[in-house]
Amino acid sequence: MDRGPAALLLALTLTLLAGLMALAPSAEAAPLFVQNEALDRHLIFQDFSFFMPYESDQYRILGERAAALKRLGVSDIWFAPPYRAFDAAYREGYAVEDRYDLGQFPQGPGGTIPTKYGTAAELEAAIASVHGQGIRAEADLVPNQLIGLSTPEIVHATAVDQYGNPTEPGFQDRLAEAYSRGGGMGQRAYGLIKEWDAELLNGTSAQNLGADRVLVDAEGIPYRYFGPDDPRNHLPTFLEGSEAEKGNALNNVDGYLTAEGYYAVSGVGGPYVKYRPLLLYYVDPRPDATKETYLQYARAHGFTGVTDEEVRAKIIAATNEEVATLTNGYLAAQPGYSAASDPKSGIERFDGPNVGNIGKNVLQYEFLTGTDIDNALPEVQAEQRHWEEFLLDRYQFDGFRIDASGHVDDEILTQEGELMANRYGPEIDRHLNYIESYVPQQVPYLNEHGNRQLAYDAGPYTEYQRTLGGLGSNLPLKRVFTTSLVDRLHPGKERPIPNWSFVTNHDQEKTLVDGIPVGEAEAAGAQPSSLPYEAIQFKLYDRDRARTNKKWAPLNVDAAYALLLSEKWTVPTVYYGDLWDADDPYMSVPTPYHQTIERMLRVRAASVSGGQKIQLFPSTTKHSGAGQNLLADVRFGRGRKTGVAVVVGDDRHANEVIHIRMGHRHAGQRFHDALGFHKEVLTANRRGTLTVRVHGTANPQVSGYLAAWVPGAGR
Repeated sequence: MDRGPAALLLALTLTLLAGLMALAPSAEAAPLFVQNEALDRHLIFQDFSFFMPYESDQYRILGERAAALKRLGVSDIWFAPPYRAFDAAYREGYAVEDRYDLGQFPQGPGGTIPTKYGTAAELEAAIASVHGQGIRAEADLVPNQLIGLSTPEIVHATAVDQYGNPTEPGFQDRLAEAYSRGGGMGQRAYGLIKEWDAELLNGTSAQNLGADRVLVDAEGIPYRYFGPDDPRNHLPTFLEGSEAEKGNALNNVDGYLTAEGYYAVSGVGGPYVKYRPLLLYYVDPRPDATKETYLQYARAHGFTGVTDEEVRAKIIAATNEEVATLTNGYLAAQPGYSAASDPKSGIERFDGPNVGNIGKNVLQYEFLTGTDIDNALPEVQAEQRHWEEFLLDRYQFDGFRIDASGHVDDEILTQEGELMANRYGPEIDRHLNYIESYVPQQVPYLNEHGNRQLAYDAGPYTEYQRTLGGLGSNLPLKRVFTTSLVDRLHPGKERPIPNWSFVTNHDQEKTLVDGIPVGEAEAAGAQPSSLPYEAIQFKLYDRDRARTNKKWAPLNVDAAYALLLSEKWTVPTVYYGDLWDADDPYMSVPTPYHQTIERMLRVRAASVSGGQKIQLFPSTTKHSGAGQNLLADVRFGRGRKTGVAVVVGDDRHANEVIHIRMGHRHAGQRFHDALGFHKEVLTANRRGTLTVRVHGTANPQVSGYLAAWVPGAGR
């Protein structure tokens, strides 16, 4: 079924997930540890969404709700990346600006101290509160990237793809400007590395600084400045012997003059120095760098004059704010000084001495986003371990969810696993440790390194969307099980690798929301990809989730959670944005799925146990094969009081009678639907077989059929 823009949701994972089952561990080559009952008892709550408002109250509210989360069976909380974030769209922590500032230093908007989620003290209090409920806290570790470093450097750079391979013959080993030095007040206070720089980094995403910011003479030789009257200086004629040159009042980056640079036009040695752009006199000799000179642009923007000197005099006499506006506008309008000449791939590789480290020992590819950390360097590896210890010791985190694990040197994963094993012992159920990796290469890596982290079982997520969610073609429901790292259709065939799984998360929600079209009138001037535009998209998404006939939101989210939470051999994750509307104040507005998810969590705590059998049924109304449109996920329980049959179908017009084998221990026992969709009470026959009449329905929660049949007559 064509669902329009919502189909964009699939792009992130479909290609990467191919072949997962081929790499699942076999009984002949079993991993050191396997998914087991101790791990199955864990339930992760992901406590954030990208779209949450910047209200700095999450830690406080989360601490207050700790007891309620415990009652729902939450054993672990995946905390949002708590680090000071660059002034990017969401300030959510993946845009790491200062990895040691968790709300301690005045580096927020307007010099404020809290992060998006609260202060460091509130974070410590929240962790203490969840610990008081026996819940463990995992920090979202982001070892791959830094974003928004504060100081520019001049680097040698080459345009590359995500694997570090050159892509543009005209953009190789050229001088470029990049913000690649810094780290913030927390980094300086607590880090082993006090300040990051290009020698510790692999490269950067495009920063809209263009390819020609370094100023050159007519022969293409860069202008250099080493200090007053230094014989190595190579300066434009208007600066040679000037008061700026002699008085060291000449702005530069690593000794290079740049297009946004400035110099003292008056007052050197006096009480007041006035600075103005180097562009007052500089005319770029590179034909493709500029469309017009600075003075031509100035004339078109209010600085008129008969001669160039008259225009310069007006610019010198203007206020600093007026000159800054003029200069920034000029830079943005010139191809060589703006994003127009950035690499088409959007990635610049730093061509330093460590260029050979790029792309080695990674599960997927090197460059993801932001400025890429060179995790192959021993000093960087020591810094990463120090940072992990800081989070464990100072803030009392219990473990980590490791972001973008396919994009870091796998020695980072190995050393992190060793750190946790040395501290807490080899039984990983004591302190959860889990990676995000969408590629099958994670399986052999984890098997070869003792399974010290949980693998990411992302296959079922895609199939929830494509089958139950209606975001793909008419694929069989049983694909939810056949694309998993764990073969639940053939139990006993393998010893399943320790893993965690999910229905959706922050990344997937954003991909889905970003695909929603907004009409011109509804946008009211908001531009695509801007925060105001996304806010409109999310309101459309909120409203769509409450509809029976959805345009963009997936169908049957309730059913996806019912299957996930009844699974054997995985650690399930419940996503904040599926329980509460993410764009409203924290934990304030329940989603249409909230009640069903809570009920299924109670079913999980009370009834989900024992062996598992996926039972597939044909559809007579659609004339489809077993498992195409109807199945039951059965947990047999450990006695007459436990066990559940989660029955799921995606046919709104279904009219079937199916027979579910619950086992002899349930003979003659009555069952009710714990999710509340069906009021009848069913009785198993003397063999423990339950007869279920499947009538399709359509409402905002269910498009087809959903029930969780558990022992007891219900209310």
